[in-house]
Parts: sequence; C-alpha cells; structure tokens
Amino acid sequence: MRPNFCERTALFVSFLWLGCGGLFAQISTSTAISTSPDPIGVGVPVKIQATVTPAPPSGRVTFYDRTTILGTAPINPSGQASFTTEALLPGSHRLRALFPGATGFLGSRSSYILQETWSSPASALQVGAHYVDFGQEIEPLCMLAGDFNLDGKPDVAIGMGSYFQIYFGDGKGSFSPSAQFNGGGTYALASGDFRGTGLMDIVSANAGNIEFSWNQGNGSFVPGGMILTGGTVLDVNVADFNGDGNADVVFTNGAFGINVALGNGDGTFQKVKNYLPQTSVYRLAVADFNGDGSPDIAFAILADAAGLGVMYGEGGGDFAAPQILFSTAVGTEVPSAVSAFDFNRDGKPDLAYVISGALHVFLGNGDGTFEPDVVYPLPADFAEGVYPNPISGDFNGDGKPDIAIFGSAAQEFEILYGNGDGTFQPPAPEYRPARPYFGVYGDFNGDGRMDFLVFDSRDDFNFYFQPLWGLD
Repeated sequence: MRPNFCERTALFVSFLWLGCGGLFAQISTSTAISTSPDPIGVGVPVKIQATVTPAPPSGRVTFYDRTTILGTAPINPSGQASFTTEALLPGSHRLRALFPGATGFLGSRSSYILQETWSSPASALQVGAHYVDFGQEIEPLCMLAGDFNLDGKPDVAIGMGSYFQIYFGDGKGSFSPSAQFNGGGTYALASGDFRGTGLMDIVSANAGNIEFSWNQGNGSFVPGGMILTGGTVLDVNVADFNGDGNADVVFTNGAFGINVALGNGDGTFQKVKNYLPQTSVYRLAVADFNGDGSPDIAFAILADAAGLGVMYGEGGGDFAAPQILFSTAVGTEVPSAVSAFDFNRDGKPDLAYVISGALHVFLGNGDGTFEPDVVYPLPADFAEGVYPNPISGDFNGDGKPDIAIFGSAAQEFEILYGNGDGTFQPPAPEYRPARPYFGVYGDFNGDGRMDFLVFDSRDDFNFYFQPLWGLD
C-alpha cells in the first residue's frame, strides 16, 4: 500500500531532518570578554572585546556595565566585536557581553569581568567662573553627562522646560553650546543606543510623552519619534530588561505608575506595559538587586504617603509585584530621586534616598533583601518641599563611594564622604550657591580628578551652570 500525500510529506521532511542534521537546528555558542588596559585612569580609553565561538557570519554584541548598556558593536568574520569607551567613572565596573543570537546560531552571554577605574586624589573643590549665563527666566529641570559628539571628551545636556541643549566639552574645562533640541517639558534625560548604530541617542521625559532624538554622530540630533503617555513623565531610564541586547526604556507616568517599553533595536518599541497603576511615582533607579541577572527597578513614590520600593525583573521584560522598603505616614512628605550604587564595595547594589531632611541608606544583600536603613540627618535647608537629588560616586579619589545631594531651595549642596564600608561621614557643605538645582560629575578639565557641574541661579531670571574643579 502506497503512503498517502501527508505520509509521503512526513517521510520527506524526516529524511531532510536526519540527513541534514535538522533543518531548524541551532548552533550553540559561547561568548568570552576581555579588556585592555586594566586598571585605567578616568578618561583613559579602555577597549572591551568579545569573542563569540564558533564565529557566526553576522550579528552584533551588546556590552554592559552591570545593568547599564555601554554600547553595541558588529561581529567580524573571526567572531570578535570590540567597543572602546572613555566614559567609565572611578570605581569597580562589572562588565559583560551578550551575543543575542543570529540566523542558525543561539545566543550566549559572557561571565562578568572586573574593570578598575581610578581618579587622582582631590582634597577640595574650587569654584570656577561660570560658563553660561542664560540671562532669561527658564526652568532648569535636569542634567545628563555623556560624550554626545564622540570626541572622547565629556559633554553635558541640560533640560530647560521646552527644550534641551548640549554643551560640548573641550576636555580642558570649557564648553560650547549646540543648537536647541525640542524636548517638550524635559523633566528628565537619559541616553541609549536605540537603533544599533553605536551612537548614544537621547530620550526626554515630558508632559504627555517621552520623546526620542537620534544622534547623527556629529553633535547634532534629529527628531526620532515619541511614545504618548497621557500623564506627565517625571523620570526615564534605559536598560535591557528582556536580555535581547536592545535598549529598553522605563518611565514614570503621572498617576499611572511605572511603564516599560521594550526596544526592537531599530528605534521602534513594543507595546507599553504598565505597573503600579493609579500610583504617582517620582524617580527611578535600575540595578540587579537580587543577583539573577535581570535588571530591577527601584522607585520613589510621590503621594500622600511617600515611600521607596523595588520591582524585581523576572526576565523577558516582565516584573514581579513591587515590594515597599520604606514608607511614611500620610502627610505632605516629598521624596527625592533614588540612587543605586555599591556603597560598601561588596559587589551588591545598595540604595540611597532622601526624605524629610535626612538621607536613608539601604545596604543590599544581593538576594533582593536589604538591611534596615541607616539615617543621616541633613541641614535644615534640606527640608520638606525641596525635592533633593542625590548622586553617587567616588568624588575625592580615595576609592570609597560618596554621595552628593542637591536641592533647589537648600542654597548649598552637600557631600557625604564614604568610609568604604557603607557608612558615611557627616555632610560637608562644598559650595553655597543660590539655588543648586542639579549636578553631574566627571573629569571635565582633563586633570584626572573629579569635577562637578552644578546648575545654579542667582534669582528667577539668571541661570547658569557652575563648574567646581577638583584640587589636589
């Protein structure tokens, strides 16, 4: 009896599968990572190289510092991809490479490798001449440091109400302004390679949307589309939440909680997923708090009862129900931004959070739990209603993480110098401007020491950014 059509087809497919090793068979790969040189001084280029074995005929590799995407690079015929950056700030960096896969080849992820970056000791900060006096009433809302024109020298982007503008650094402490780029309300800025070009694009948080600006590689940006939100976006962050090598975005959305949009790697995004609906969230921080390799999201709640919580990533871009670490009684408490950093140098991310005139530090255990918060009182100026903004890093070059806190009504900014074990010295006022709205740090004058750029104002009509140079 002859086999019918379906049976003949099944036999033919089986023959192809057995004879050709499987039409749909995928080749397993492994990815290794190396850096050179190590250690490096701040501002020194470091080459990060990934090797995929066996070598696929095409594809890209994404490079990470913990959960932060550093950039992407194409794979050459030998299976190697390399990425060079001068942007690593002082500290221990846990670098990793991901090959997300290609036609006929399964993806693979390297193990972590440590890269040490150091800065020269700085015993004090010197107030420099301010470079930009805007001479008009504007509303400064955020700052973002980065190398936006690919010249190896740090620049700064400033969000100013209806637009953002980039000031390109010359590496010697001077800056020149770019054109103004439309950014809506520009409550926050973040950068990422959303198109796989190797260029850092900018996403801005606005009233009613988040807006993308595509980097052209020469210091200019063009409109790149937007995601409508319906609510005011107060913060935006970038990470790879589903592990596919593409940059994703997470953003607050007025009273509609936290939203995640997974990137497709070509400048487009999947449908937005909403978490914590009907909850006002102020600021966000991203890190892997439970050590499972998936980015988690820490968030500050802006509501009658303010608080701090974490949503743990489950892989694939999904998140578990949020856990609240800290909350206040119902009242008029105003939370700060959230800063994630390894304050005690144990390789596990910790959290810093300011509320009610005090800094709260939660040391992470690496499994998603935290030690009880240690509270550091701040000067009376850092009181309710100031919206203080903490940033973290090694500011004085002693290898110990510190915390700087800005606040528009505080008339000073404070640095709490770290002891290296997760504890901090009492706050020290480093600079007493009129209104220190925000600040960023980096080596802006090329002397190997950490500097600050502080967005300041003398009154409602004179705004400028003030350099503070690190001194030996």
